[in-house]
This record gives sequence, structure tokens and C-alpha cells, in this order.
Amino acid sequence: MKDFFTVSVLKPKSTYTRIFANPHKVGISSLLLFVLGICYTFTVIVGYKNGFGAVVTPMLNIPPEKYYFYEAFFGIPVFFMIAVVFGGVTRLLSVIFKGEGSFENNFSVYCTSSIIPTLITMWLPETLLIVFFPDMRAQPLGGFEVLPIWADAVRQIAGVVWPMIVSIIGLSVSEKISYWKSTLISVIAFVICAGIMVIIIR
Repeated sequence: MKDFFTVSVLKPKSTYTRIFANPHKVGISSLLLFVLGICYTFTVIVGYKNGFGAVVTPMLNIPPEKYYFYEAFFGIPVFFMIAVVFGGVTRLLSVIFKGEGSFENNFSVYCTSSIIPTLITMWLPETLLIVFFPDMRAQPLGGFEVLPIWADAVRQIAGVVWPMIVSIIGLSVSEKISYWKSTLISVIAFVICAGIMVIIIR
């Protein structure tokens, strides 16, 4: 279990070799993703009660001020949908490069590469604001008033780049392909997953 949680910070190459050999990798990876989803669900529920909502107008036909109420129901399913899309897209693209991995491995890569980076760069600062300092938001529905725009941008960029780097290593181990190939595959998969995220999660 420790390997699944720490792979994004401790020797990801050798750690992924052990993870892929674990017969329970999909179940453990899914559990981590579920826990992350629970954390976010808690945050959006408190956020809704504290008057937070979608800072950017949602693409879905949901009023911004009620967005967190509905996200409490669809957040976890969307997390899993994105993980499945990542696993499927990376497996299909890897076939082009004669990869030898599996959907199960690549699904696990997404879940495990995301857990710590997302908790540290996304969930923790947003939860601190929403739960403990709701009066310090930048506008009526959200945003960081005390955090410079550049610092907030760095936080969000790190929340994407960090797990992407780890996933590049994981896909290279899973598919037995070079880093440049796994980089190309990861970037394409992350762009597709980001598109889903932008449409549904705000």
C-alpha cells in the first residue's frame, strides 16, 4: 500500500515495477482515487454551505452559485471517468509504439501519480480557504484574495506538471517504451482528460 501512495515522491521507476506486479493494483489504486474523491466531496459540500461556487461560468447548465451542491454528487464518478479515459487512451496510443503494457497498469499510473500532487497543490490550499477562511475569498464565489495571481498559477501548473512527469515514468515502465514516447502519450492523454475536467469540474 505504501508504494501506491508514495510513488509520486519516492523512486517512481522502481516503485512502479513493484506496483505492476501487485495483483491488487487496480483495487488499491481505485481506493486511493476514491479517498481523493471523498476529500473533494467534503470540500465542495462545505464550500456550498459557505457560499462558494463555480468561479468560472460552468459549461454545464448549472447556476454557478449552486455548482458545488451538484458537484458533491458527480465529483467522484467524474474522477473515475477521467482515470478510465487516461488508462484507455494511453493504452491505445501505446499500441502505435508497440507498447507491452495493459489498461490496468495505465489506470493505476493515473491514480497513483495524482494522489499526493493533487492533495498538496490543489485540495489542501482550496480546503484551507473554503473551510477555515471563507471570508478571504477573492470574489463572491471563490478564488484566493491573499494569494498573488502568479502564485496561484504556479500552484495549479505544479498540480498538472508533477503528476504528468510521474505518469511519464510510469507509462515507460508499464509499456516498456522510451521516455520520449511515453511523454508524447502522456501529454495527449492529459490534454484529453483536461478537456473533460474543464467541461465538468469547476
